[in-house]
Amino acid sequence: MFRTKHTRFFKVITAVLTVLLCAVLTACLPGRLFFALPQEVPETVRAEGKTYRTGFYSDELHPVNLEYTDKEYDINNDTLYQVYISGFECLHAPSTGGSTNGTLYCLDSQWDEAQAYYADPANFTYYCEVTPDGIAGTERAEVYAIGDMNPEMFDALMGHIDGARNDPFDALERLVGEKRESEPIDESNRTIYNIFFYRQSNDTHFVTFRGDHFCLVDGKLYFVRYHDGKDDTLHVIEMTGEAADYFIDLVNGLNSPYLARQEAGN
Repeated sequence: MFRTKHTRFFKVITAVLTVLLCAVLTACLPGRLFFALPQEVPETVRAEGKTYRTGFYSDELHPVNLEYTDKEYDINNDTLYQVYISGFECLHAPSTGGSTNGTLYCLDSQWDEAQAYYADPANFTYYCEVTPDGIAGTERAEVYAIGDMNPEMFDALMGHIDGARNDPFDALERLVGEKRESEPIDESNRTIYNIFFYRQSNDTHFVTFRGDHFCLVDGKLYFVRYHDGKDDTLHVIEMTGEAADYFIDLVNGLNSPYLARQEAGN
């Protein structure tokens, strides 16, 4: 779902005020502290007499797997590259925006069609990844495509962890997000496997953050804040409610060898 402009605006204002307060409080300290303010992203850019506009995809999506044409443009002291995604003519600004993957602008005449395309859950595939490793995408990962995913449940689960994640793509959330209390789970006498949920557009050009780390312990679903190797504990937040129940049933239905071993070992 798209965040409203008002919500985004107030988060920006809060972030700026927080940074300014920190700067004032630390002004008397030796040395200099650096704070990265949220970068302003121009809503439109022009190239060869044509207008391109951003905002046709939601904040949760990050552009990936882009193949540039041979056209590039110097705009606003930045280099933008022409790229086509699902037939839409776009410009990619790699260093512009809060995402480390930059910002995409769509040709204004195609903007409405592109916005409708990337707002349609049918144009995405949802995945669940189970792995013994602490990050997604390793060689030992089991990746399951969930063909009958309920998009509303996916959005509800991701919404439940807003403010709790450490998302490198979202500077605002890292700065002003609500940090909830976590509880420790002792790992010393058990094996706990890591679970990641994400979605990717069927054209492969957009993906959600793949670092949201979950685990299933004693039939409960937890969001993992961090692992303390010194004490061999996971610090977690329990997921509750309809979305949590939905994903517990989903994971239990995967027939994952990892999770089967975990259940046998516990």
